[in-house]
Amino acid sequence: MYKLGTCLLFSHKYFTHTLWYKIGDIELHIGVENREGYRSKSHPAFEVENIEAVRRYLEEKGVVTQDEQVIPGVTRFSFHDPFHNRIEFLEKQQ
Repeated sequence: MYKLGTCLLFSHKYFTHTLWYKIGDIELHIGVENREGYRSKSHPAFEVENIEAVRRYLEEKGVVTQDEQVIPGVTRFSFHDPFHNRIEFLEKQQ
């Protein structure tokens, strides 16, 4: 583990080509993979408040959304950006 300003940088022998950053209670995992010939499940997920309003806004703008696999205590959905990247939004239930 290396301290980098206010960020903690994690590296692990089992996750080569992957960097884990933690700032406060936010984590960002960045990795590299060869994506030729297959569609990856890798994607960013953003925690939001009022997920229904977020989804409604996107759909009103013509964005096609899809439900994600159920995780207890979490409401979530995803969509694909114009570059075919999957983007997920989630909201933890109180």
